[in-house]
Amino acid sequence: MKLSADTIRDLPDESLPHISALRGDVARVAELVGVRVALILAMEFRGTYIYCRAHDHIARESRDQSIRDEYDRRTMDGESSTKVARDLALANNLVERSIWEILKKTQDKAIPQIQLKDNQPNLWG
Repeated sequence: MKLSADTIRDLPDESLPHISALRGDVARVAELVGVRVALILAMEFRGTYIYCRAHDHIARESRDQSIRDEYDRRTMDGESSTKVARDLALANNLVERSIWEILKKTQDKAIPQIQLKDNQPNLWG
């Protein structure tokens, strides 16, 4: 039987090698995702260098949106924008300038686009 990703996928668990039988990067991957997935990846990408990009940007985007949401909520409740920015900087281990840059970057997402009714004239062009 020729070993392939499909045959590994179909093997019963008891037929898979123990993790201690794996070597190098395949063993490290198996520790993270399991023996079956590590073997499938090894078969699929045999001898290929795989670059795994860091996913910091996902956490950063989530953080930035949380900052925007809290800033909007607190300033809508009447708090000073400067005080809110200072508080957000302290809470997120950032300098105040970074908070203003985040707010500027997320501003387009925060401003809802107003939809006019068909019979409503647009007063601003």
